[in-house]
Amino acid sequence: MKYGGNIEKMHVKSLRQENNFWTEGGDNMELTIKHHPIHQTMCEQLEKTFASLDLASFNNKRRLIRVEIPVDNIQPLPWLMNQKSPHKTYWCDRKKRVEMAGVGRADYVQGNKGISDPSGLFRRLTEHLDATVTTARYYGGIRFRSKKKPDENWRRFGSYYFVIPRLEILSRENKWFFALNHLFNPSRDVYEQLNECLASLDEVVWKKPTVFSQMPVLLNRIDFPNKQGWWKNIKAATQLFQGNKIEKIVLARRSEFRFVSSLNALALLFHIQKNDARAFYFCFQPDEDHAFIGGTPERLYRREHRHIFSEAVAGTRPRGNSRGQDAVIEKELLDSEKDSREHRYVVDSIRSSFDKICTWIETPDNVSVLKLAKLQHLYMRLRGFLKKNVDDGEILSALHPTPAVGGLPKHSAIDQIDQLESFDRGWYAGPVGWVNHNAAEFAVAIRSGLVVANKLFLYSGAGIVPGSSPEKEWEEIENKIAGFLKVFGYRG
Repeated sequence: MKYGGNIEKMHVKSLRQENNFWTEGGDNMELTIKHHPIHQTMCEQLEKTFASLDLASFNNKRRLIRVEIPVDNIQPLPWLMNQKSPHKTYWCDRKKRVEMAGVGRADYVQGNKGISDPSGLFRRLTEHLDATVTTARYYGGIRFRSKKKPDENWRRFGSYYFVIPRLEILSRENKWFFALNHLFNPSRDVYEQLNECLASLDEVVWKKPTVFSQMPVLLNRIDFPNKQGWWKNIKAATQLFQGNKIEKIVLARRSEFRFVSSLNALALLFHIQKNDARAFYFCFQPDEDHAFIGGTPERLYRREHRHIFSEAVAGTRPRGNSRGQDAVIEKELLDSEKDSREHRYVVDSIRSSFDKICTWIETPDNVSVLKLAKLQHLYMRLRGFLKKNVDDGEILSALHPTPAVGGLPKHSAIDQIDQLESFDRGWYAGPVGWVNHNAAEFAVAIRSGLVVANKLFLYSGAGIVPGSSPEKEWEEIENKIAGFLKVFGYRG
């Protein structure tokens, strides 16, 4: 039986008010929410959707409803920054095929005790999604070590956290949409659920684009480890190589920056993205005082049905100041025995992981160079076709962590990282991305930072192999966080 009723007679205040389009406020004039054209169109579509629901088809199970309308180009990050909800999510892939700014939570899945059953987690993430909502996605991430107890700064993020935003500004292939998601419960009153959706629309703030202010004044910086501790860690790693216990280990550093006042994570991300658009950009903000942001060049994998793609990224050099100088640096990177060896570790590891989950694998014959605005890396793209019934939990278990963020052999290197690093990596170097009904994409959360009120924790690592120089690896880490440092004018 379809849900009928006189839904059009419902008193929907949001569609009845009559005010001017703009309130007073100069450059920050705010379009009256109740009369914004997008608001009105969405309310109408939402009412039609609820009126046409076939409750019998739900089989007494909850299912996601998504209402999506086309809109003109809206700048996602400024729009997101203007919203009042403390729950904010942002994702943009490296080619801007998908860019999403999300507010609130239609549904979320979070755990604090590690992931004992990765496949079970992803079954939970897709149980409310079906072929009728192919554009709805859970966005989120997983700790680098999901079973390790987080420190206080990372506690709000849990071992994993995935969310379907309540409201989204979304760009797909250069077309823009405004979407509302609702996890419909057939055992609850239909009018009550409709009113909840309408109320969330009433909370949307429509403003002219935000003018992003300057960063607050920086007070101090502390590195964990400091240079002395870094040299000590490299020496310890060298001894492991001599004992043939590991072939490679990625050691990271956490740099803590304290400011005079609280940071706006989205404003910081906006400026980083403006300086270099060629990366995966993300923000996961579970409350007003905590946000994990970053711009990573490294895709862990992309899955389209049973087709899977991954990338091996390793070795780092700065970009040149001229085309000629850039070419010289590129050749130096390609000719570097140390960097080529480090990159080969990553390629071989991905191939080995693909062997476990794929029926066939394809890799190019030659290594290329991935060029970003400030850095360039050795790069290779791999693709395969998944074995039947392989899910995203199995894919992540096979691929993460790659030697680019962990080391080789994988488990031995991770054990040594736990002993040598004196801080909690949290979500740094973990998988971040999205999953929907028939596809998924995850990046490796490097070049990332954790915002906690007036503190910014920047994380970056360097691959240590026999012959690594502590001084050069320290300098490489500085280059990797330079995009953040430039935004708040850090000169060292």
